[in-house]
Amino acid sequence: MEFHFTKPEVKDVQESEYEIGYTVGDNRSESFTFVVNPEIQIKKWEYVYIRAYEDIVLGRVDDLVSKSDLLNDRIDFNSVRKYSENRMNENVDICIVRIIGSVRDGKTARSRYLIRPGQPVYKAKKEILERG
Repeated sequence: MEFHFTKPEVKDVQESEYEIGYTVGDNRSESFTFVVNPEIQIKKWEYVYIRAYEDIVLGRVDDLVSKSDLLNDRIDFNSVRKYSENRMNENVDICIVRIIGSVRDGKTARSRYLIRPGQPVYKAKKEILERG
């Protein structure tokens, strides 16, 4: 009697991915910036990725910024209080990501991709981190 053992298959990445934001602003081959979906909780040093052709560009959140065009640093204390009490503040949460590299076929290499604004960003699951 012959037995064949197979490794359990890793769940396909696309089944578990959901957009947590979109790239914005000036992006470089070493880093990119993305605006965060307000319903998503993200922390510094979490891993994220974007898709670039057949590769995954993996990065780590190095900084978090929350900003408001209305409540900027030129506004006085009483105005901030008034806007805040009336819930008139519209803020934007932004993540700055340092690129670790591009992952393909389980190998990580330096990323040479151009990261354009408007690309979806995904939270990196354990399966992706194990590939790289």
